[in-house]
Amino acid sequence: MGRTALAPYKVDKITYGAHPNTEGMVRARARYRREEGGPLLDIYGKGKTNAAAKRDLEKNLDAKSKQHHGGSSQVTTKTTVAQVAEVWLGEKRAQRPPLSDRTLDEYAKWVGAYVEGTDYGRLTITAAANVIRGEQHLRAVANGEHKKSARGGGEGAMRSARKVLHGLMDTAYRHGAIPSPVRFRLQGRTVKDDRRQIDTERAFTPEELRRVQETADASASDVGDLVAFLSVMGCRISEALHGVHWDDVDLQTGRVVIRGTKSKNAVRTATIPAWVSERLAKRAATFGNNGLVFGVTRYASKVGKPRDLSNVLDTLRRVLDDAGATWAGSHTFRRSVATMLDERGHGVGAIATLLGQDPVTTMSYIKTKNVGEAAALAFESEW
Repeated sequence: MGRTALAPYKVDKITYGAHPNTEGMVRARARYRREEGGPLLDIYGKGKTNAAAKRDLEKNLDAKSKQHHGGSSQVTTKTTVAQVAEVWLGEKRAQRPPLSDRTLDEYAKWVGAYVEGTDYGRLTITAAANVIRGEQHLRAVANGEHKKSARGGGEGAMRSARKVLHGLMDTAYRHGAIPSPVRFRLQGRTVKDDRRQIDTERAFTPEELRRVQETADASASDVGDLVAFLSVMGCRISEALHGVHWDDVDLQTGRVVIRGTKSKNAVRTATIPAWVSERLAKRAATFGNNGLVFGVTRYASKVGKPRDLSNVLDTLRRVLDDAGATWAGSHTFRRSVATMLDERGHGVGAIATLLGQDPVTTMSYIKTKNVGEAAALAFESEW
């Protein structure tokens, strides 16, 4: 009858002898397996007596059993965070159905900004899975202190970094490199962020929108037309910048297709008011009608190419501050459109269609106290 196979983290016969390095001490030695059928590994203990050495060996074995030793050919317990990020990006590029080029570029940009070249990015994935370390890194990102070349920071950067970190941890878990998924909490306001917090319960009044539009039109950074579009379409700023093409705009009828990517309702057709159509007609006459409507205009060789979202957000932040709307952000336009349409009697379904989201989500955007053509009818005149 054959010998019974040694179960994981159970030892075979323990042998005792004089400790080779410590005079007067006993060394206990045995062998164990990490997994069924795995190779036999040595485990040791030491003490003044055989019994003490055995207890130390059992203590060391228990500690070994609690360590994680998994991984795959791509991601192991010793793989760095930056290396896991490359695996994560590769999996995103191979995802089916495929992600949009804009989304993939954004993910790669976030990895470059918040992982590569940082102390956290140089940690092994096992060490980085510590919740305290992860949240300390997020705080450093928020304060712009995560690497020497960092710029900006703030809550938005911290949220983007967290999204990346969660993706990396999920990837490491699927490859068996960490024993469970890890989640990091955002710890409220950052220590060094003195900016006002965005008021998510407030929408623009017509007078406030008028001041914002005038300030945007006076800016040298080409955001006036963008602000006008956001003010009546209520789309996400990323959709306006990267999802509105001249080929999808009919200036005669005012019809425009917004090619969003965030939800199944994100691609929609709407009608812009006549005054916005007039602005876009002047824009086309000045910069041409190739590529993106709100693309690059500063450089002739890049007209119509995608603009950098973070740069536009920085410019919009200055416009809002100069207009006295320090409490507002890019999403305030979205809440304002939903609120104004509701006040004018349009149903939640029509508003949700215009915003490119489901009606349940839309309810949270409507800040009233008590779409097809909804926007064109509601915003026929400027503020």
